[in-house]
Amino acid sequence: MLLCILGPKKSGKHAFTNYLCNLSYTYIGYSPDLSSTLICESKWNKSLVTILPDPESWLNLRKRPFVHLIIIYAPSKSIWRNSNDDSFFLKVLNLKLDKSITQCTEIPNYCTIESLFSFVSTLDFNIRPTFDKYFMDVAVSVSLRSNCMKMKIGAIIVKDKRIIATGYNGTPKSMLNCFEGGCNRCNSNVGNNKGLTYCVCIHAEESALLNIGYERCVNSYIYVTHFPCQLCFRKIVQMGIKKVLYRFKYSLEDDIVNDYFKSSDIETESI
Repeated sequence: MLLCILGPKKSGKHAFTNYLCNLSYTYIGYSPDLSSTLICESKWNKSLVTILPDPESWLNLRKRPFVHLIIIYAPSKSIWRNSNDDSFFLKVLNLKLDKSITQCTEIPNYCTIESLFSFVSTLDFNIRPTFDKYFMDVAVSVSLRSNCMKMKIGAIIVKDKRIIATGYNGTPKSMLNCFEGGCNRCNSNVGNNKGLTYCVCIHAEESALLNIGYERCVNSYIYVTHFPCQLCFRKIVQMGIKKVLYRFKYSLEDDIVNDYFKSSDIETESI
């Protein structure tokens, strides 16, 4: 992996690069054909860092999957902030508008070098996401199909690192979508996790579980955007799910439901 450091003068990019070198990265000088050189010399899978001389230099590297851009800005109150920075900002902005910069890590307005290093220590420069992050991101994408007026929730069931079912919350087939008035409960002012008896919407977890049988569910993982409610807890246990992974809390009853999962030997994890 190659980290490309970009920033205006006196932004701290050299100190940042030295910090990365102390973390087992190897510095390599920039050249217009750097990308091709790394491939020819089979160095692309090593931890490398370079400093880009200007924003336009990124155009020579941006298409490579093993390259990540890091933009560092000098502190807003720094004596080094000057009119030259405006030119740098405009060049970066133009690249963004032109979609030449679509994904990068930006580190703005740190106060001291120490605070910069502290912030960087929390970052993950792994370009390829872990399976957990990958599956949770898929669940989030699935939630976008929800037609519920209250909350968009997505769930996927994974077994042997393969997605075997997906589901999102909304009214059953042949009914009006929730946002079209299909569910009276969701279209009222009732609070979350209240009046669920009168809700006709199928929950995301239910939808995913209904798409496959018990045999395929046993010992699988379910990734859900929000922690399951009590109604879904019972179905998850009954279908033999081994682990529940979620991103957001759902209600004040989460702790109670979590105790139920523990008593059923089902592991839960927030990611």
